[in-house]
Amino acid sequence: MNEKIKELVDKLIERGHDENEPIILLLKNAELKWDNPEQVFCLHCFINEQTMRNVLKLLYPESDDVALSFLFQHYDFIEHQIKAVLEDLSKDGCICDKSRWILKQWFNSLTNQKVEYITERKEYHPDFGHVNLWIQFCETTMNIYYKGFTESNLEFMKIMNKMAMEVYHGRYQSGVGSENHTMCSDETQKFNI
Repeated sequence: MNEKIKELVDKLIERGHDENEPIILLLKNAELKWDNPEQVFCLHCFINEQTMRNVLKLLYPESDDVALSFLFQHYDFIEHQIKAVLEDLSKDGCICDKSRWILKQWFNSLTNQKVEYITERKEYHPDFGHVNLWIQFCETTMNIYYKGFTESNLEFMKIMNKMAMEVYHGRYQSGVGSENHTMCSDETQKFNI
């Protein structure tokens, strides 16, 4: 084991990690080659994910730590997906504000805080869809990231696409109102949104 890896292992053990934890064993037994980006990336991701989950469990013990960790670690990925949907369809711009608002509502739902339902549309609210739809969009984005394009994920994305097309062609009624506001059809009921 090279000196730098030994130093890292010692620091992790000093911070309370057990000598038999997978990360410690991996570090001790692996000859980490810094000319192998895949190996370094996997180790880096593992350490970051474990650290993030542990911190979030302390801060939000009642929350879904996998989803919350995904939100923190892949914020930019989710934000890009939301912006891709909003970019062509937003009438008044403010795409960054809208995506930020959507992600804040998902965070609120994950941490059992109050979700802000749209009762009067503001410039930072999305031009279409209600809060539960956008929360489901974020969850589906996470599911696609981890599980790929399952039948359920694809079905939801088809509904999002259909709604986006209705917005584009001017046939969609905005999602202002209660959290139970119906979207564009009964198809969304199977997703409880």
